[in-house]
Amino acid sequence: MARRQYLDIQALAELLRKSERTIRRDLRRHRLRVPPPMYIPGASLLRWRMVDIERWRQEQQDLSRDI
Repeated sequence: MARRQYLDIQALAELLRKSERTIRRDLRRHRLRVPPPMYIPGASLLRWRMVDIERWRQEQQDLSRDI
């Protein structure tokens, strides 16, 4: 499987094993439960950069170790 630089919400949901609905809800209510999105100017598209997702996942692992 080729690694993509940008993921849409469907690909992010698959990667995180969450539903698209859960990701959208977390974006509104619990911003720290999902990686930071990248907003594309002039478009209503949400995308996530792989580097941001990897950084977020590492931060989540580090936080869980500290508990």
